[in-house]
Amino acid sequence: MTHENTVWKTALGVIAAGAMALAVAVPANAATTTSEQSDTTITSTNQTTDPATSEFPGTPGETEAKDTTIDFASTDGLKDASGNPIAADATGTAKIEQAQGSFNAVKVDATATGAKFAVRSTNKDAQINAGTVLYIPVAYDAKGVSVKIAASQGNTAIVVDGADHTTNEAVTVADANKADFPKYVKVEFTAANYATAIVIDYASDSGYGTPDVQAKDKTYTFNASNASLLKDANGNAVDAANPTVQGAKGSFDDIKIDATSGKVYLRASDTQVNGGTTLYLPIAADAQGVSVTVQGNNNANLGLQLDGNDIAVGKAAAVPASSDGSARYVPLSFTGTGSFYLTTISVDYGSDTPAATTRTVTVGKGADYQYQTIQDALNANDSSLTDRLTLKIAPGDYQEQVTVTKPGVVFRNADETAKQAVTIHEAYYAAMGDVTPDKDAKYDKAHAAGTNTSGTVLVKADGFSAYGITFQNDFNITTHPEEGSQTPAVAFYSSADKVNLVNCRMIGRQDTVWFNGNGRVNVENSYIEGTVDFVFGSADAYIYDTTLHMAHFAGKDNGYFTAPNTNKDHTGLVFDKCVFTVDAGNGRRRWVVRGRPRSSR
Repeated sequence: MTHENTVWKTALGVIAAGAMALAVAVPANAATTTSEQSDTTITSTNQTTDPATSEFPGTPGETEAKDTTIDFASTDGLKDASGNPIAADATGTAKIEQAQGSFNAVKVDATATGAKFAVRSTNKDAQINAGTVLYIPVAYDAKGVSVKIAASQGNTAIVVDGADHTTNEAVTVADANKADFPKYVKVEFTAANYATAIVIDYASDSGYGTPDVQAKDKTYTFNASNASLLKDANGNAVDAANPTVQGAKGSFDDIKIDATSGKVYLRASDTQVNGGTTLYLPIAADAQGVSVTVQGNNNANLGLQLDGNDIAVGKAAAVPASSDGSARYVPLSFTGTGSFYLTTISVDYGSDTPAATTRTVTVGKGADYQYQTIQDALNANDSSLTDRLTLKIAPGDYQEQVTVTKPGVVFRNADETAKQAVTIHEAYYAAMGDVTPDKDAKYDKAHAAGTNTSGTVLVKADGFSAYGITFQNDFNITTHPEEGSQTPAVAFYSSADKVNLVNCRMIGRQDTVWFNGNGRVNVENSYIEGTVDFVFGSADAYIYDTTLHMAHFAGKDNGYFTAPNTNKDHTGLVFDKCVFTVDAGNGRRRWVVRGRPRSSR
């Protein structure tokens, strides 16, 4: 058994595994959308509209009970009352105004004063003015059908088949009489809207079919380095400069995305997921069980539901088996107002316990080593929790900011005694004001990094370990651009799970070590130095046989060792057989406190 596995068996005895668009229900027996096709009537295999009838909107033509999303990325499909295409203007906008017409299978009545239906392909939305009426064709589904107008500027009142509702609400079609279908659902707009999609959801149709997935453990890492995995509904790569799916459907790797009432935006270190978004996770059948763990920052307190059941961030949640024992897409829904900042989703199969392997590469100065910098070694090699990448780092000085985005990475001092130091250091710091990522944050208060980007080493992927490594932020230690100023300058930052630091040194001044997120961290036989709040964050960290030293800072004779930000149902910071020391330079009348709460949720 490797040390990485052994330490988690030990540490888990101290740290718990982790704590911590309005939908209207469809008719009975239709609480969730599944891939079953029973009791469903398909009127035809194509969704079209009848030719012009004597009374608008007439009766829908052949309509299929299949999930449908009508977006506004193109003006194609917009026609006048005679069925003639309406051309777009120079801005990419085509409209029906003071007239009737259609957009794909949807009939449009914009004859009222001020009414307008304008498809803006450049914005990928439709401006729908007050007084406009849409007629949306739906087929019969014994399990129920709902209609939703997805909009980008909040929830606005609309009238659906005579009843008050709002945009971004899945409205159940109340009529259950099979003989009445296919039929039009009438949607009246009482205020201006910018719709991003029209979504027709049939309870008997998941829309995604059966996933091709094996019962193998997998961790999805959500950040901009994986932007190539984010696709639109047609399978095309999104703009890498703005990796976003908003007001539409798409996919990330083999996860399906429904952001018709939400947003998925890949950022440098995480992914913004807005309320109203649902991710569909491909889950294989496993007789020994399957669990899903979601990691990220939930400061907005969004609700998270896996297959309709509430789950907690950082805690493994069991996935109910499918009724027929087959693979299926399992919905992970984000509900509420605001954003969740997602870092990873891990899928763990009880039957998958592969033997871990390790590949080792060397880092050092000179021709005897494969790589001259730590970041180059990380960029050039893959790593996973079952095939770990170990960097054997020669003793020496490495001035670089290092970001770890691949799981299972190990930093190991080539001198196993660690008597010869491996020191990774930089001098990025956080100052008040806007963060400007394209500027060099060192020594430049006008373009300072944020606290979460000031770290010398930033770990953003699970299963990281380090042995005999020194992590240092030089700000106000060897570099003094603002003499006498205290400001956050992180030496080691982690937003990952199962982080293991053994015989390491973490040196800084304010905010030296930030254990962020809801992951688990093990620190043993190490040294941490700072001046104020120099161990902080929301993760569950077990710190054993470690010295925490409060350094002297001119003009200060007091300070705080820690500032935990422990989430509800989590353990937070645990110190076992640790030593707390204070620099003599703080004076005889000094007073210090082991900790103060940053906040508690």
